[in-house]
Amino acid sequence: MADRGLDRPRLVLLAGALAVLLAQGTGRFLLTPLLPAMQAELGLDDTRAGLLGSVNFAGYLVGAVLVASRPSLSLELLVRAGLALVTAGAVAMALVADELAWLVARFAAGFGGALLFLGGVAAAAARLAELGRPSAMGGVLAGVGVGIALGGVIALAVRPDWRAGWLLMAAVVVPAFPLLVRLTPARRVAAAPAGRLERSPALRRLAWAYGLSGFAFGAGATFFVRVLAARDPDLATLAWILAGLVGAVSAPLWTAAGRRFGRSGSLLVAISLLALGTALTGLAARPIPALLAGLLLGGTFMGITALALEQARAVAPRTPAAAAAFVTGTFGLGQVTGPLLSGALLDLAGPLPALLAPAVVAALGSTFLLPDLRRSG
Repeated sequence: MADRGLDRPRLVLLAGALAVLLAQGTGRFLLTPLLPAMQAELGLDDTRAGLLGSVNFAGYLVGAVLVASRPSLSLELLVRAGLALVTAGAVAMALVADELAWLVARFAAGFGGALLFLGGVAAAAARLAELGRPSAMGGVLAGVGVGIALGGVIALAVRPDWRAGWLLMAAVVVPAFPLLVRLTPARRVAAAPAGRLERSPALRRLAWAYGLSGFAFGAGATFFVRVLAARDPDLATLAWILAGLVGAVSAPLWTAAGRRFGRSGSLLVAISLLALGTALTGLAARPIPALLAGLLLGGTFMGITALALEQARAVAPRTPAAAAAFVTGTFGLGQVTGPLLSGALLDLAGPLPALLAPAVVAALGSTFLLPDLRRSG
């Protein structure tokens, strides 16, 4: 049988980046720049908005757990199912006017985002390796930041018509579809044998630090634009676009810092900067603090993920996949709970307590890494 997969590295890179863009930009983070307009039109309070964010992160967590526990699932199935769920979730947000249906749509989009992201990244990595270009994966992962930035550009262009924003982002699937359905390796990727995870003290400390950073990131990623939009809607969206663009290039810089200065130390610095950016979001009343908050959030979240996964594999070398899944799960739990707490605090006490609280939690969580500063590579 002839190979139906993409046969040029540039096409594989583009397809992988599009999969990542849609998984994260549409499946997860589009709510952030559209949320202020939705709240203004519908009277949606911050507690209910936080629930929409949490349900989406919960769907992503469930999808990630499914993929990790079922390595026999084909990458082609993951990409196609994820693409369908992400698109349907976005369309439902635009066309359905029931909050319960929105919760279902956001869960489905998060779940589909995990399938599309993990399946797309794995398929692109395998295909690029077959074509002798494994180093091109950095361009694939840049799709996360590009997706965030694109969502911000669309939100800025259509505001206040947030329904058009959901539909336009879903429409990106149309030109991407011919490439995405061919994003599959020529040979079936063999599943690594499962091993029993040994939860060493170092792995537990990493899980706490990474999980509590997820608490701050979940809160900030949900309410960043909503909080800043109360002062300047255009500036808020521009700062979110900046966060996405910086995120597109930040991960390689952080991994290089990890190799040069040690992963635990670099991760501690990255989490501390994420905490600072989250706190600044609650304080930013002027352009420079707002843009700095976007720079700090966008410039750290992908680096934190890259460093944490590298360190998990390093401290559990006999079960690297299980260790990566374990810390990903703790980060996911942090993401789910962050918007719930911050949404309630926004309604009760305003933006400063709502974002300062998760920032403090993340900063304190980073101290779990202190015993490992001299040990990490």
